Amino acid sequence: MDVCRGTRLEVVASACSERGSRALNEDSFMIAGDLMCVSDGIGGAPHGDIVSRVCCGALADEWRREPADEDGMVRAFCAADDLVSRVSGYLGKGSGATLVAAARCGEKMVFGCVGDSAAWLLPPAGGLVRVFEASGRLREAGSALDAAMGYRMLQGGGRACVRVATAPMLPGMKVLLCTDGVWSQLPHRHIGFILSNHDDPYAAAYRIVREAVSAGGEAGDNATALVACAREVRADRDQQTPFSFEDALTERSAG
Repeated sequence: MDVCRGTRLEVVASACSERGSRALNEDSFMIAGDLMCVSDGIGGAPHGDIVSRVCCGALADEWRREPADEDGMVRAFCAADDLVSRVSGYLGKGSGATLVAAARCGEKMVFGCVGDSAAWLLPPAGGLVRVFEASGRLREAGSALDAAMGYRMLQGGGRACVRVATAPMLPGMKVLLCTDGVWSQLPHRHIGFILSNHDDPYAAAYRIVREAVSAGGEAGDNATALVACAREVRADRDQQTPFSFEDALTERSAG
C-alpha cells in the first residue's frame, strides 16, 4: 500500500447580522459551497429585506450552474440583476440592493461588487486591504440592483455594472464581506485588529457586528459581517493497488 500525505487549503466561513436601531433588518447573507455573498436592501425603499434575499439567492443559483472565474462572477451578478428587475415591479418603485461576493476558484479568490457593501482582504502577513475602493455617490439612475442609490455603478445596457477582482489563495488569509453598517462605523485598522485576533470566523464576525452596532448607537444601521478563513489542513490519502482476482489466483498457484 502506498500512502501519500500532503496538505490542502479549505475555506471556512461564517456570518453574523443584526438590525441595529432599525425596526427591520434588510441585510442578507448566504454561504453556498465555494460562494459567499452579502446584500443590503436600500434603506427607505419598499421591501429591502426581500430584495436582498433575492440577490443572494439568484447569485448562488447562477454560480452553481456555471462556476468559473471572473466572467462567471459577472454572469452571476447579471442574473441577480435580471431577477431583481422583474421582482421589483411587484415590490414597488425604487426597490434595490447592494451585493458583494467572494468565491474560491481553484487557487484564487474571485470578488464581485455592486454598490457600497465592501470586501476586505487580510493577507497572512497582515495589513487589511479593501478590495474595491470606496467611490463617490452618483445620483444617476442605476440598474435594478441600483448600487445603493448609485454608488459608481451606472446602468449599462440594462445590466448591472460589476466590479471584479481576484487574489491568490494563501493559507492564513482572511476575507470579510460586510454592509455599510459595519465599515462606516469601525475604522479599518480596528476591523483588521479584530480579524487578526480571531481565527474562528464566527467569533470574528460576531465581534465586528456587535462593535459596529454599539458604535452606531441610536442611529445605527443594520450591520452584517461574513468572515472566511483559508486554512491549511492535512490531506491524508491512502493509495492502494487495485485488487485483482487473476493476480490472487496466480500467487496461490505459485505457492
